Amino acid sequence: MNTSVMNMVMIAAAGCGVFVGIAGGDVVSIDDAVFGDDSITVDTDQGLEFLDLTLSTSRTVNQVVTQLGEGGEFEGFRRASAEEVLTMVANAGFEIPELGQTVTMPGTPAFTEFVTMTGIVGVNGGIRFSRGLVTDSPAVGRSYFVALEDYIGVNQHDIVTTIISAGNNDASGSIGHWLVRDSVPAPGGLALLGVGGLIGVRARRRVA
Repeated sequence: MNTSVMNMVMIAAAGCGVFVGIAGGDVVSIDDAVFGDDSITVDTDQGLEFLDLTLSTSRTVNQVVTQLGEGGEFEGFRRASAEEVLTMVANAGFEIPELGQTVTMPGTPAFTEFVTMTGIVGVNGGIRFSRGLVTDSPAVGRSYFVALEDYIGVNQHDIVTTIISAGNNDASGSIGHWLVRDSVPAPGGLALLGVGGLIGVRARRRVA
C-alpha cells in the first residue's frame, strides 16, 4: 500500500478515535448497524465478515437457513464452510487442524482476545469456548463444528478443534452457527470493510 493511501486511512481512523489496522492478515472486530457493537469479526485477507456466534445459538440448521434470505434475521449472510472458518483462524495467526482433528497451543492473551471477538457461547470447567456449526457434513445427519477453546489459568493450553456434532440440527445454547458474508469495501477502495465504512468501526489490535 502506498504512503498516501495509508495516511488517508490513519487520518480517517484518527477522526473516529481508533486506529484501524489494514495490513494483510488482519483480523479485526467491527460494529454493525443491525447487530450492534463488536458483532462482526472481519478477515481482511479473505474479504469476509463473520457474525458473532452468540447471535445464532439455540437454533437448528433449518431455523438459521430460513432466516438467511431477504427480510430474514440474517439477511445477507450464509453458512460458512469449515475451510473459511479455519482460514480466518490461520489469518489471525493461530495453528489450525485438519477436519476432525484438534490442535493444542500454548495459552496466549491474543487467543483469549480472539475467542472474545468471535463470541463466547459458554464457559465450563475453566474453559471459555466459541463453537459453531459449519456446512461440511461428514455423514448423513451429521455436521462438523469448529470450536475455539480458551483455557483460563496459568500454563494452560488453548485448543482449535473440528468436532463431528451429534446431529446437523444441534440447537444447544452452547453452540452457534458460523455465518459469513462478503465485506463491502469502503469508498475509494480502502480495505476496511464493512457496513459503516470507517465511521463507527471499532478495531481491536491485530490478533497474531
